Amino acid sequence: PWHYLWDTDLITILLPHSQEPIYISVMGRNGACYGIGVYPGYKSIAAFYRLLHMPENELPAAMMNIQNCLMCYYGNRDELSPNERAIIKALGLKCRGENNWIYFRSMKEGYYPWFLNSEQVVLMTQALQNFVMAFKYILNGKITVRFEENETLLRLYSEERKEWLNTVIPVTPIPVDSSRYVIDNKDLLHKLNCQKPSNMSIEFDLVYLSIPFQDNKDETPYFPGFLSIVERNSGMCLSQHIADKDEETEITMINMLCDFMFKNGKPNAIYIRDDRFLLYIADLCKKINVKIIYGKGMPGTNELVMETTKLMRNR
Repeated sequence: PWHYLWDTDLITILLPHSQEPIYISVMGRNGACYGIGVYPGYKSIAAFYRLLHMPENELPAAMMNIQNCLMCYYGNRDELSPNERAIIKALGLKCRGENNWIYFRSMKEGYYPWFLNSEQVVLMTQALQNFVMAFKYILNGKITVRFEENETLLRLYSEERKEWLNTVIPVTPIPVDSSRYVIDNKDLLHKLNCQKPSNMSIEFDLVYLSIPFQDNKDETPYFPGFLSIVERNSGMCLSQHIADKDEETEITMINMLCDFMFKNGKPNAIYIRDDRFLLYIADLCKKINVKIIYGKGMPGTNELVMETTKLMRNR
């Protein structure tokens, strides 16, 4: 399919009884990495679009921080586990050469790419079966999709007609998650508002360190969450915290920021990586009159993350 589709040419599938569609993206037309990505639901495809517009130097970290999808890869033999190679052999399948070995991975925010569980296998199977049927309509010329004009092929099951339908529609706008973490502790807000403003601007961030941890062999390896506050001008680390796997990072983030302001006063501005971080601190900062800036880069934080990762790897 990568001979015909770019990664932005999305196929949309609505499974019976599903509230949100599945989006299919095909990789490989540029010759770099071959595969079929399955993006279940709006949150998953929103992360896909975010990655598309991410600066190239931030992509490796972003892949760990925001990606949520299921991948069918066409790679090389050494990319598969011994068990996966054994399954291919047992099925009598022949895989030869580069980019011909099929394997599957679950990509989840904060977790190492891992094998699919039983529920994900069912979803992947349904998605790929329907993708093949939808793609045949394009390949055989039965349907023409003007992807460059923001169209998609929608495949859905009609309960009324008892059959699968394929049609061309405009790509529907992805619903935006506009929820906010609300702070309603009046005593806390009063104390924060009484803190003296400072001339200091800070970078505040949560990223996942690229060092996988696995508590036991039956669990998916995870990347530890790393919270940090860095002085914007000097790059000095003012506070840091490595979160536990099951820690409620939203609460930790608020507590960390509040503790910082009680010790140092209210910062002149808080720099965050992108608008996703507004979810956590927008309400608090509005109520205590602290400016938030995003999309301007996080040089101090990036340097700290790189150095922290090196230290942990050398332990």
